[in-house]
Order: sequence, then structure tokens, then C-alpha cells
Amino acid sequence: MNLLHIKDIANKYSRAISTILDIDVIIIDSEYNKIAYTSRNVSNQLPVTRTSVIGEVLTTGKVLIIEDNRKYPICKNCVDSSQCKIQGMISVPIMYNERPVGAVALLVPKNMKTSIFEKVGPAIDFLESMADLLSFRLKNMEDYALLEKTKSERETIINTIEEGLLSLDGRNEVSFCNDQFLKYFNIEEDILGRNAEDIFKNSTISNMILSPKDKIVKSLFLEDKGQSFRGIVSKKNVVVNGAKEGILLSFKSLRDSHWSYSSVMDRYKSLSFDKLRSSDQCMVETIEKAKEFAIDGCNVLIGSEDGLEVMEIARSMHNFSDRSKERFVRMDCTGKTYSDLENELFGTDKNPLLGALNLANQGTVLMMNIEECPLYLQKDILDVIKYRKNPRNQVEHEATDIRFIMHTSRDLKELSGKKMFNDELHYRLMENSLEIPPLRARKKDLPFIIEGRIRELAIRHGKSELKFSREALEILAGHTWPGNFSELDKTLETIIFNAEGKAVEENDIMSFGFFREEEKSCNLEIIEEQLLKQMVADKMSKEAIAEKMGISRATLYRKLKKQGLQ
Repeated sequence: MNLLHIKDIANKYSRAISTILDIDVIIIDSEYNKIAYTSRNVSNQLPVTRTSVIGEVLTTGKVLIIEDNRKYPICKNCVDSSQCKIQGMISVPIMYNERPVGAVALLVPKNMKTSIFEKVGPAIDFLESMADLLSFRLKNMEDYALLEKTKSERETIINTIEEGLLSLDGRNEVSFCNDQFLKYFNIEEDILGRNAEDIFKNSTISNMILSPKDKIVKSLFLEDKGQSFRGIVSKKNVVVNGAKEGILLSFKSLRDSHWSYSSVMDRYKSLSFDKLRSSDQCMVETIEKAKEFAIDGCNVLIGSEDGLEVMEIARSMHNFSDRSKERFVRMDCTGKTYSDLENELFGTDKNPLLGALNLANQGTVLMMNIEECPLYLQKDILDVIKYRKNPRNQVEHEATDIRFIMHTSRDLKELSGKKMFNDELHYRLMENSLEIPPLRARKKDLPFIIEGRIRELAIRHGKSELKFSREALEILAGHTWPGNFSELDKTLETIIFNAEGKAVEENDIMSFGFFREEEKSCNLEIIEEQLLKQMVADKMSKEAIAEKMGISRATLYRKLKKQGLQ
């Protein structure tokens, strides 16, 4: 901190001293700059350097008194001594943090009669008081600068928090809010000092503010000025010395929280159609059709056998559409109770915001194996498509804008004819449908697909140097793979896991018996059983086995129990 920052104050002090003592005053900073100078008797021509008299005070940090400059060594050796109009000087250092940061001096011109040297003690005391005042001012300025820096840093931190924060004082008036809060509620005007009742016309928030409870957490839905908020609001009393001084409200958007989590955990978030290139005409047509549907924004039905790239195509469609910045939610209708499916789709009575329709509003919902969804839920989904409204939401005028991508491995026309699938939903979905061709229909792609899977699985098992011979690859590419990618991955994983050395030959593959002529398809259960037996024999942990197979621990325990491997 330099005295230049308080130059105006230094000038005021120098003029005050000069007026009181009827003598000229000079103040310098640590860089020997003259920041204040009076010219009552002496013009502003006094040179200031490290080797000058006042420069010595700054260097030594000691008081200096010169009554007659002809007797002072520095003045005697000065090249300008013959021209100097100063005869005497009293100078004191300006100390800050125990070091000199400047100096203040009284200048006595030649031939001037003054009694100042007769009462030098009081003069020094007066100058030192002025020096202390300047030091104090400097300290105040540094403290203020530090306070502003700290305030700026804290505001930056608070404004990077994903939660909206609103602070109320003891009269429930706004004392602070961060940028996220203003964004959540589309507020552009200054709300500092306004009462919370003027900002929120909502009974949930009003009751929280009025409640004497120290901490409250509630789900919240608000819609105003074309902006809606779905999430959680929490209230915490601000207590100082045992007394309540205010309230802090924290708003957390459920959609933003889900988006942040998905962005970290979702390995499909960067998928694009570029990664779904194909040389087989049937797959090329499917991809081009998916691109058209993605741009149109229509609801889509994807038909496929099990074990194909439903997720990859659905997510590429979402990422290729104008909904790409919104949420993508996947749910599978297989193996779940009707109650679980209902809760997953609409949320629970306690947490309605956790339903897929709320999480993915303005985004996309992928429903795998839609044929497993009960008829009464199919009717609710149809209502969402027709009326763009969530039938379970109680909030009036709340729009639900969902793009559905539905998958089935069954013939929905046949199911509809048997009254096992909603006729109108089937009709609407069939307007925009596509079929993913099985691996056996993609002979041109199969060699590249197999080599890509081998690379991934070899790295996963710590065998990145493992190579498959040309004959081995030809056998794999010649198989029909009725189980598609599920069968392919499990087969390759078994081979790679059991591979010894750095090469896999034709005999290594045939020794597993996967491709015997009498077997028209690979038995996935046999592959799994062999893989499990090998990993159990190698004394791998349950967690490691589940991770290798891409299944949950609960599923693993069922398979181990079934095969008597526990």
C-alpha cells in the first residue's frame, strides 16, 4: 500500500501543518515521490533522492533535525548546495507495519527567523502525530481494499453455487440474493429491501417464513412470468448471540440437480450419429430415418431384437434435436411392478418431482420395452401426448412438454389386436417408427464391430496387447449372433478373460464349444456359467465380478445361487 493512494488526504494535512506553523511542508512516499508540498516561502524545486536529506529519513526510519545545513555532511557534499534555499529541516518518518513508507518534513528557508528550533520537541511531536494519522488512513484504506476483495471473492463463490440463495433480515426484507436465485425466478429488477411477501405469492414459502422452526425442507412448484421452478426449498434461521436475526432460504432445482448428476454419470451424453456409421444399407437407412425424426421432434417407436443399440440411437436423436440442452431420462418397463413403474413415471405422492415426466419436461423420455407397461399407464401416457399435461399434477395450467422415444421387441399390432396394448397409442407411435437391423443382417459392419469390442474388452481386462488371429476373427464374423451385442460381448469377454499369452487363435475359440455345427445359436447361460466359474475360481471379489459382467450385486447373487457357486 503506497501513500499515493491517499494523496488528497496528504495534501490536506500538509496545508493544515503549514498554516498552523507558518512554514512549508513536504511529504514523500516510499518511492521518493513528492505527494504533498506547500510553497509559502520555498518554491517546489527541492530535489528528493535516496541521498537527499529527507531521503535519509526514509532510508533510516529515524527523526532528523538540521538547524544549519552548512554544518550537515550531506548538505556540504550536495552539488546544489550553493543554489539551495533551505537552511534547516525537521523530518520524521511515516511508519506502517513497523517500516518507513514515507517521510514528512518542515522546511526552513534561509534568512527566515523562526523559533521552531527553540521548541523542537513539540514540533517533532506534532509531525509524528501527523505521520501517525497518515499511517492510520493508509491502514483504513488497506483494510477497506481487503474487505472489498473478500466481499468480491465471497460473492463470486456464492454466485457459482448451483442453489438459489435468498437472505431475509429480521423484518423479512431481502438483504441478499445470488445470481442463481434471480435466474430461477426470472427477476430482473432490484429486490434488496423488498418484503418477501411482495416477491412470493406462495403459501408454502409464507408458512416456512412464519414458522418458528429452525430448519424446514419442502418440495416446491412455482410458475410465474413464463418461468417455472420445480424443486426443493429449505429454510434456516440466522441466529446471532442466541437471537433470531433473519432467515436464509435455499432453492434447489430438481431438474438442475438431476442434470448435473447425469452429466457426470452419463456415458452416453456425447453420443452422436457420427459414432453410428455403417456400411450396411439396412443400418444406413435406419440412421437416416432417425436423423429425420430427431429434427421433426415427433414421438418415435424403435423396434428391435434384444441386445441392439436402442440407447445409442435414442440418445443420438435427443442430442441431434433442439431438445439437446434439456434432460434425457431412460426407464425400462421390464421386471418392475406396476406400482414401481407408476412411481418412476409420475413420482410418488411424497416426491412427485422425482417422476420422469417432471425431470424430463421439455426434454426426452426413453421407455424401453413399452409392451411391458400396463394398459392403465399406457392410457396416462397417451393423455400426456394428446393434451401435453401430466394427469397426476395438481397445478393448474402446468404444461408438460415431453418427447417420447419408445422401444419394443414385440409386435405391437398383434398385441393391440389381442387388447394387450392401447390401440390409439399404437396408432400414434406407428406414424414414426424405425427398426434396428440385427447383427446378422449387418455383415459388412460385423468385422469392425467385433474388432472394436475386442479392443474395449481387452483394455477392461488389462490385456491391451492381446491380438486375435485372422482365422479367429473370421470365425467370429461368420457367426449369426442371435443374441446380438449381449451375446457378442459375453462371448468375447469369456474368450479374453481366459486367454493365455498375447494371441487368440482359431483353436482357442473353438475349444469353448460356442460355434459347434449342431448348435444354431450360442447359449448365453453356458457362457455366463463358464465365466462365473472361472472368476470364482480365481477368488475375485463379488464387487469385481459384478462390475466385470455389468450387472448389479443382487443379480450376481441370484446367478451364483442358481449355479451353486456361493
